Amino acid sequence: MATATRLDGLRPYTDQRRQQRGRWTIVEHYTVDGRGFDTIEAATGLPTYGDEHPTKAGTFVEDIDIIERGGVPGSGADTSVVRVTYRPPDGSGGVLVPVQAYAELEPVLETEQVLYAVDNAGVESGSDPVAQGRGMPREACRLILVTHRFFSGAVPTGISFNALAAIDPPKVNADTIVVPRVGGVNSTKTFGFTPGQMLFLGAREIDLGNGQTEFRCRFHVAPDHLYRWSTFDANMQRTGGPFAEQRYGTQNFQDFIS
Repeated sequence: MATATRLDGLRPYTDQRRQQRGRWTIVEHYTVDGRGFDTIEAATGLPTYGDEHPTKAGTFVEDIDIIERGGVPGSGADTSVVRVTYRPPDGSGGVLVPVQAYAELEPVLETEQVLYAVDNAGVESGSDPVAQGRGMPREACRLILVTHRFFSGAVPTGISFNALAAIDPPKVNADTIVVPRVGGVNSTKTFGFTPGQMLFLGAREIDLGNGQTEFRCRFHVAPDHLYRWSTFDANMQRTGGPFAEQRYGTQNFQDFIS
């Protein structure tokens, strides 16, 4: 069997590392002591499609090109050169995503109006309304959980229909949900959300062009999604509450995620 040997900077086969918009592209070259296509492809030590780079985590073999087949100067008539290109697995180049699922958290800043002064926990606790009943604005951060699940072939029909049921009207999770790899494909962090903490905001099915389909979902995650209200007298003094009411139906989302 033929053997592949890494060419490290031997001109004109110069290795490259290039970063563009935060994405690394790594190009490396190998010699193979053979010239037949089948011999070259089966060479021991030659990376294969989808292999992760040994030192640059998160980049995977996307392209393998035989650029010289036999007759490499100074290496013998039967020596060939192979160029191997690594890139991150975002689907744009057809590389297979190496994990079944991962997720990301995205903060979204908004402004909300509060009627009363708040306590140290940020909960409205005063009895006299601020600014003669006009209230005051404050910054609010909402956390959006974006989940990515990958299927070989199409997304199962049952999951697609469940997503339609979950968005109209919107639902929160009925059961505890475990979300793997929060932070990216190389993350080992796992989050657990108890019932009622995840509000489903919709899903997309994306054909990656490599035999895989991505099922991408968005959730608003929070301690709960209850509606809180109070009763007031004619002078806007609180007379009761705050009360917490359920405003969303429930559904199990685990098969959307992993």
